[in-house]
Amino acid sequence: ASQQINSAEYWQPCTELGLELNSPVDDMKMVCVPAGDFIMGSPEVSDGIPVHKVFLDAFWMDKTEVTNAQYELCVTEGYCTVPFSKESSTRRDWMSYYGNSSYANYPIINIDWYQANAYCNWAGRNLPTEAQWEKAARGLDQRPSALWWQSNRARCEASHWRRLAVAR
Repeated sequence: ASQQINSAEYWQPCTELGLELNSPVDDMKMVCVPAGDFIMGSPEVSDGIPVHKVFLDAFWMDKTEVTNAQYELCVTEGYCTVPFSKESSTRRDWMSYYGNSSYANYPIINIDWYQANAYCNWAGRNLPTEAQWEKAARGLDQRPSALWWQSNRARCEASHWRRLAVAR
């Protein structure tokens, strides 16, 4: 069984954009999101008001979604439960998505918040907060993430972006 990562022993300081590291638990590539202020919210979206400045400490964020193979490691070790469905409506052999080696490196789907949270705990990470996700999505140029989201809604929903995690 994997041991929980002791942050003092493993996580290198996240001090500048461009730093990357790989998790020793699931080999997830993570990127540094440096500390600092960013503008959160959007006047174009009703739940994005009021627009306000937020300061976040530096954090590490998964570079990609968790894959079927990574999630399966957690299931095998007994920390996670299998997805509520092994099917995918967008794949040719949709009846066998999870557990099919052809899709090992595809994003895990059909898990709920509790399963995603269990995975993050196993991997020594947390699900990102709304502020962490928005800061990472805006990037250094402070692009309006809400406008990006609206114009790319179908692509974003298909990408399962909520499966990303952040280091503790």
